[in-house]
Amino acid sequence: MAVDLSQLQNKIKRDKSAYFEEFQLQHRHYLSELQLFQQNPETRSKTFTDLVGFIAQVAPCYPHQLKKFPQQLCDLLEQQATVLHPETRLCIAKALILLRNRDLLSATILLPLFFKMFRVHDKPLRNLLRKHIVSDIKKVNRKRKNQKLNTMLQNFMSVMLRDASETAARHSIEVMIDLYRKNIWNDERTVNVVTEACLSKNTKILVPGLQFFLANSTPKEDDEEEETNAETNAKLQKLLHGHSRMTKKRKSRLDRYRELAQKEKKRDNYLTPNFPAIQLIHDPLGFAEKLFGALKSSTDRFEVKLMMMNLISRLIATHKLQLINFYPWIQRYLQPHQEEVTHILCILAQSVHDLIDQESILPTVRALANNFITDRCSANAIAVGLNTIREICMRCPYAMDDTLLQDLVEYKKNKEKSVSMAARSLISLYRELDPSMLAKKDRGKDAKDVEVKVFGQFKPTVQVDGTELLGGDAEESDSEDETAPGEIPENTKSLIGMIMDASSDDEEELEPKTRIEMTRVLTDDDFREIEARRMMNAAEGNTERKRSREAFNETYEITDEVGESTLTAFIKKPKANKADRLASVMEGREGRGKFGSRKGEERGSTTNEEKKKNQPFILAKQSIQVKRKTFRSITEKNNARRKHVNQAVAMGKRKRM
Repeated sequence: MAVDLSQLQNKIKRDKSAYFEEFQLQHRHYLSELQLFQQNPETRSKTFTDLVGFIAQVAPCYPHQLKKFPQQLCDLLEQQATVLHPETRLCIAKALILLRNRDLLSATILLPLFFKMFRVHDKPLRNLLRKHIVSDIKKVNRKRKNQKLNTMLQNFMSVMLRDASETAARHSIEVMIDLYRKNIWNDERTVNVVTEACLSKNTKILVPGLQFFLANSTPKEDDEEEETNAETNAKLQKLLHGHSRMTKKRKSRLDRYRELAQKEKKRDNYLTPNFPAIQLIHDPLGFAEKLFGALKSSTDRFEVKLMMMNLISRLIATHKLQLINFYPWIQRYLQPHQEEVTHILCILAQSVHDLIDQESILPTVRALANNFITDRCSANAIAVGLNTIREICMRCPYAMDDTLLQDLVEYKKNKEKSVSMAARSLISLYRELDPSMLAKKDRGKDAKDVEVKVFGQFKPTVQVDGTELLGGDAEESDSEDETAPGEIPENTKSLIGMIMDASSDDEEELEPKTRIEMTRVLTDDDFREIEARRMMNAAEGNTERKRSREAFNETYEITDEVGESTLTAFIKKPKANKADRLASVMEGREGRGKFGSRKGEERGSTTNEEKKKNQPFILAKQSIQVKRKTFRSITEKNNARRKHVNQAVAMGKRKRM
């Protein structure tokens, strides 16, 4: 039966009109088998599955005769999916996918049906449906966004998240997350549907939603980034060396300038976290409050609670929320013996921003200092506590008072290097933020020049950042070199002319300068020029930042997400035991070739006889054996010649044999 159907299928695809009667015969056979199958759907019928596969293959050849065929399969799958045999169910699903790929079935009919099929306890079927749903939606949105289909499916998924079947809800949220990561559904509606999963009481639905928001942000396209860097490097090369040739020394200089400029850019952007999905949430404060309420009443594993705490902290940092109850609540976990305490400290430091007042955050900082920075704590705990307070104060300078700061600064004389360096980093920070809070001996030279920021102070942007660097050296040099035809050179002007020029310069200085962005539209070349000049300023020390801040930046880079390595900096690692050392040795040997010659030979080196053959004559004639030949007697020479002749004769006989 199967062989006959496959042959008939091949013939119909070649000439559909010649085999129309045979097709009608098989179609009537299918209809009769369908009626019998509907009476007893739980039995396995190989004849019915073969006919379904055959008709699905030849459906494009006879669309008018088979216009009811897709709907018959959909009804059968929707009404009796739970009682069907697994092989029969899988065969019907593959037939529907084939019809959908040939545009014989609408996506608005098939995809909701497949989402409902997630309720069936059939793992191979669910994997097949999930792959098809993602690929089909990607295909539909390839040329342009199909907003009607996307909106309908997103609404349906939002309903599926509240479905009674845990498996269906979990697979629905995973499909939506896959579509977002593949850059197909990257809009606000998708993100806000995933927020509903973060408030679910089911852990298997809650964890994928939390992981979605806690995942790293999608990086910039590599090709675009490399192209931008190449153009910026070309601008910088022109500024530094004109049109001269790129040498190894100049290339290393460019790399050094670029590295310094990137450090400065990180420092400038440390208070603007980049979590794209979190930024698309409609009501971040309401979502954070609901999630915090679910956290307080949660009975899940501690790892899940940590993920919820991390997401709340990122919400607070990204949108600068005022979730004041979060800081007193987290104090219960600020103990050195607490499990995952370093991760909890990272969450605390990450959840602070400059719009939190001192009354809200200072009690938490005091609790942190009392639990970690005392004489009864170990050196590692003190260093981690000081580093955490430094990270908090970087983001919120008002989280400290004079008394507490001066007590913490006294640890700069501690005999442990990690503790003393953490305390000194706190001094370096407040030399830039507010030197008046430090003791007079710790304020530094430039304490009077530091502008202290007041709580709630906001400086509006009055110009495009970096435009003051444009129109500098190049335009001035061109204007200096060019001289008008009737103009007298500057070195030949008279005293009266020089006085007149000086008075005109004074008048020009009194007039306000027009900003360059007010006169023309800035292009991409202008922004690359700004980037290149910033690199020069960062390397030559022409920026407003002081040397102490640059040295501090080299050691402590402030990032959007606080890492555990930042808090555990300079902490002495415990001595490794023999097993750890042996594991490190074996790890270093992985991927290494066999010990010996690199020529591919099994033996390690050549013999002494082979080395003598390849020895230079200048060295060979200086050897003792060669020098002895000059002092041999006639008898010794004859004996040596006779021995040589005998050996030659013997070798000749051997060759003839």
